[in-house]
Amino acid sequence: MNDFEEQSQEAFRYARSRSPAADLVREHLGMENPGMKTPENEVQIVRNAMARTIHVLAISDTAKRIGFGIEPGTDWMAVVDRVPPLEAVELAKRLEPLIEKAFGGSLDTLIAESKAQMPVTAADLQRLGRDLVLDVCGLTADALVEPSNYARVQPTKLNIHEILQIGEDDLECVPGLSLTELHRDAQLIDDDARLEAILAVPATTRLVEEDEVMTPEVKVQHVREGMARTIHVCVVADAAESMGYIFPAQSDLMDLVRDERPEVVGVVTQQLVDALEHANGTKLEALIQRAEASNPELEFDQATLESLGFYLAMQAQGHGVGWADDHEPFECKMPVYFAPGDSIWVGLDDLKALPGFDLEELRAEALDADDQDKLDAMSDIPEQTQSAYIEGYEPPMPGM
Repeated sequence: MNDFEEQSQEAFRYARSRSPAADLVREHLGMENPGMKTPENEVQIVRNAMARTIHVLAISDTAKRIGFGIEPGTDWMAVVDRVPPLEAVELAKRLEPLIEKAFGGSLDTLIAESKAQMPVTAADLQRLGRDLVLDVCGLTADALVEPSNYARVQPTKLNIHEILQIGEDDLECVPGLSLTELHRDAQLIDDDARLEAILAVPATTRLVEEDEVMTPEVKVQHVREGMARTIHVCVVADAAESMGYIFPAQSDLMDLVRDERPEVVGVVTQQLVDALEHANGTKLEALIQRAEASNPELEFDQATLESLGFYLAMQAQGHGVGWADDHEPFECKMPVYFAPGDSIWVGLDDLKALPGFDLEELRAEALDADDQDKLDAMSDIPEQTQSAYIEGYEPPMPGM
């Protein structure tokens, strides 16, 4: 039996060991004739290696995030002695279009190109599958060796653990890992991030639906959402306070301004994004990447990304609060000038949504106090929040 046949037969026997899903695994891996060296089986060996690499990456990253320590220099591929679940196999299939786009060819084309240069063994095909996954994730080969740079190298590329959520069933295969002990240790040192990561571990490994995946584009959308919400709240609060309105004591302004946002807020949000990108000479996506790199232990989920948008909008307005108040700082220059109130004319629709806002009562109080500034602020209020500029006029970029 040659090297190819021996490794193929071993993989075939290994796949059969995972019951009761063995038949489905073999079907998905295409291992019905493992000893036959055909182009189809060569592609399957690459796919098998991709699935195993995906599985190991997800397990190793999950283990780190929940606080499990492992000896430096340990090869995670040797630690995880488990057949990849169907979810990892499915994710490997999802990666193939990305690989084809990145390398300009399908798996069979890449294999043919490799064979044209030198004889290719099954081990070579397995390394090819591993390296393809690492490249798509923006990683290097040492990502599978502790200490790992996983999720720190080009984090705007695909993060496997955000798509393949490792469950308790797979974590059990890691020698010495006990979720109960890790949970107790995290409580003792009051590590909220680890506790949250441990509690988020599902019972079984699951594949996140495609519309749940935190792609770079989705991350940008969440940051923009945080910016837009903050801009809207700030301009409404400023307008109301200029009229003498007093917000309820100990209230959070973010909870008092209505959720529905006028179109002009989106326009001004884009102005802020443009100004930030101009000031830093890079895209918002890259600024998010910098924040991630400076805070490797922080899970950049929707709430965190919206919080980043909040802080960016507050910092740009000079409100005295910023991301570095609660997180590790990252390189980000602010626009020279950004005042959304210059561009947004707050209307009665936003003001009347505030609890207890009564325009006539505020006007009467201003008259009694002979407060001309407040009276001026209450004059000529539009029915709906709108652009402060005449139609067709585009203001210069903030900070320019």
